[in-house]
Amino acid sequence: MLTQRRARTLDLARRAVAALEREHRPVTIATIVAASCELDPEGHGISHSALLNNANARELYEQHRDWRPQRPRSRSPSSSGPEMPSPTKLDRDPRTTRQRLARLTKSDLIERLLIAERAYAALYRCSMKLQARELQEEWNALQAQKLSTVSRDIQITHVSPHQTLTASRCMLKAAFPRTPARP
Repeated sequence: MLTQRRARTLDLARRAVAALEREHRPVTIATIVAASCELDPEGHGISHSALLNNANARELYEQHRDWRPQRPRSRSPSSSGPEMPSPTKLDRDPRTTRQRLARLTKSDLIERLLIAERAYAALYRCSMKLQARELQEEWNALQAQKLSTVSRDIQITHVSPHQTLTASRCMLKAAFPRTPARP
């Protein structure tokens, strides 16, 4: 009985496809199902699941269908993409931005996120370098000021070379105290 059903499904599918092509109507699953109902003497036709589950009927449909699956668009490799995202307006409309981003594919969103993360890391690194440079300059200025204050406070008169060396060491120790070693 199963083979009779398969043969009936295939026969009705062939007749429906031929009728649709004669009438220059689109060949889709829905139109095949509708045409098979009109062509079937019992009036039952075939269902879309019968068309898709019957390998021969499905092959017939796929050969004659009007719709063709789209090939995925070729994407350029991520390494050729921009390393920094383009600047965005701070006052942009969040609703339209969400709609635009919702139309992107998951892989496009992941790529944009990776680019944004790299850009953020680069900006953070530059910011840290700038802060370190400013702190170093401020530290050097404070140390120079401290050294000049210490040397002004110490009046060295009529001392031997040994005493001068000791006084210089004291000034340096006062200006640059040792920090305890880190564990």
